Amino acid sequence: MARIITSPFIDSVTPKPGRLHVDERALKAPELLIPRKAPIGAVTIRPEYRAGLLHNFDFRHTIRHGTAAGNAAIRSGKLALDGSGDYVDYGHDTSTHGLSAMTILARFSTNNPTSNLWWAVVQKRETGGEGPFALTRDAGDNNKLRLYVRNSSNGGGSAKSDSAMSAGKDYIVCCTWDGTTVRMWINGVYQSTTGSVSGVTDTGATQLRVGVGKQSASEYLNGTVEFVRVWNIAFPNIVAKMLSHDPYLVTEPI
Repeated sequence: MARIITSPFIDSVTPKPGRLHVDERALKAPELLIPRKAPIGAVTIRPEYRAGLLHNFDFRHTIRHGTAAGNAAIRSGKLALDGSGDYVDYGHDTSTHGLSAMTILARFSTNNPTSNLWWAVVQKRETGGEGPFALTRDAGDNNKLRLYVRNSSNGGGSAKSDSAMSAGKDYIVCCTWDGTTVRMWINGVYQSTTGSVSGVTDTGATQLRVGVGKQSASEYLNGTVEFVRVWNIAFPNIVAKMLSHDPYLVTEPI
């Protein structure tokens, strides 16, 4: 009998109404399955993925709740950023402060991965300052993608991509931090560089932003962002791998 995931955290052999059913093949090798296409109409988060969901920034239709800066705008179902003052600001949000676990799921591309220093897909931490996390270009390590998690004692740990980012490539990244280890999956593939940090996330008074790292250093993303989702729980490794291969498992049509 095919096994079934009844939530991101529970494996079961008994189907249950209203739960996400994942075939045995997806559990063993999700990269071999054909990912579903991006939904055309309005969507909502599936019930089994709502637990612990802090932020659901979906840019396929509009910019909600945030303030667009520069020429940031929705084009062709994505947030388009020109790398020159464009980003979306969500203010001093404190929901990611004091966390003991985290998952970040994002889809983006960059037109110029080597420009603008430590540009970010999403961050709540001005580079070199306070704040709990930042998903950025690593300007100090061959233009790799990096998730940095910082704790309240000023310690931090990073997971990184195995190779440098490429211009125009579509990246689906799922990162987790389980209170000890920071991990990263890109397009269904586990990245070997992990980081270690314990405790709870920092509570520094920084802005939650998409598309910019340190604004004072003009660290702007030149590219697009389709969505960013943040949870206060760490998904199991197999679920993180599946979501980095098929992120639309999280959503369903309204």
